[in-house]
Amino acid sequence: MAWTSAAISAAGAVLATCSSAFAADLPVKAPMRAVIYNWTGFYLGGHVGYGAGSFGPNTNAEPLQGVFFPHSVTGLTGGFQAGYVRQLASKLVLGAEADISFGSPVDVPRLTPALFDSTIDYIATARGRIGYAMGPWMPYVTGGLAWGTTHVSLNG
Repeated sequence: MAWTSAAISAAGAVLATCSSAFAADLPVKAPMRAVIYNWTGFYLGGHVGYGAGSFGPNTNAEPLQGVFFPHSVTGLTGGFQAGYVRQLASKLVLGAEADISFGSPVDVPRLTPALFDSTIDYIATARGRIGYAMGPWMPYVTGGLAWGTTHVSLNG
């Protein structure tokens, strides 16, 4: 038992002479580097959504034709987009983007065929972009062309 108390006393003496160290007290070996944002590159993506529209008042003589959605150009949409942007040394950002969206099928008439039904086949856009890089933010303006197809089926 005497050697146990001697060992504890020796360990206490060693610990008493040591100074404590913390990670915050360590010298910095290299300065912190600022995060650099660069908007240059290609991108691909997808999108989904829901859209609603109508042909105006009194345009459908069968107002209860829809099973899931109202009698209008209403339904789910989805599609893809792709683009490329290039950030110049002046922080000006130039780019181009294209996308295409497809509409969901038109709802089948519930009881008897309606006078007509309609679908949006696709909507596509192609546009340019110009912006200004401000770190993680990039305000921009865009403009271009849009086109698509839709059809109305007259049911006999």
